[in-house]
Amino acid sequence: MFLSVLASQGLSLADEPLLEAALDERDAEVRGWAAHLLARLPGSALGRRMASRALGCVRIEAGGLSEHVVTSPPVQSDNAMRRDGVSPRGRGDLQLDDRTHLLHEVLARTPLRTWTDEFGRTAEQILAVSSGPWAPVLFTGWSRAAMAQRDQEWMTALIDWALAGGPTGTLFGAETLRQLARRADPARCTRETTATRAAEIPPPVRDAISVLRFRYDMLKELEL
Repeated sequence: MFLSVLASQGLSLADEPLLEAALDERDAEVRGWAAHLLARLPGSALGRRMASRALGCVRIEAGGLSEHVVTSPPVQSDNAMRRDGVSPRGRGDLQLDDRTHLLHEVLARTPLRTWTDEFGRTAEQILAVSSGPWAPVLFTGWSRAAMAQRDQEWMTALIDWALAGGPTGTLFGAETLRQLARRADPARCTRETTATRAAEIPPPVRDAISVLRFRYDMLKELEL
């Protein structure tokens, strides 16, 4: 497929008109590829549209003695969202309810600088704000965005969040953490968990630590 070849060649804003036109194609696979590529393209109109939706769903508020993340998932998917690749939950998708699924899809397609610019904080500082029961959805959505956008700062912050006891308590979150561990720069993931606490660590986190340590050791070997 032409769009998959385009992805392998690298993208620029000069490709945006072609990809925007592809969003209106009848073929669902073509539309999906176009939305995926536009979400990866810095400065794209689709990225700005997703950022506007995302900022309507997630914000940081002060309350009492501390701040917290307030999350309000989309009520439903409209035609404009579907054109941008945010589709309703499939019948076989039992992991998430409809609104949670839509929130996850919006987060995954939103440029990550949306959050650092809006909140005036680094990825690590954003993740340090309490996000309550929505933390697993934020983790998987932001992780998908970080991997698609190849953003090492966010991947590192998300892994450190998980290793520090962050939200990986679902099968979905566990698989996301494994994918992050395979893509992130292991030299940047600084949190360590001692072997004496190994029995207390959830299996997905132990797996991620093993992958990161293996990759780090391999990098050290290559440097010798």
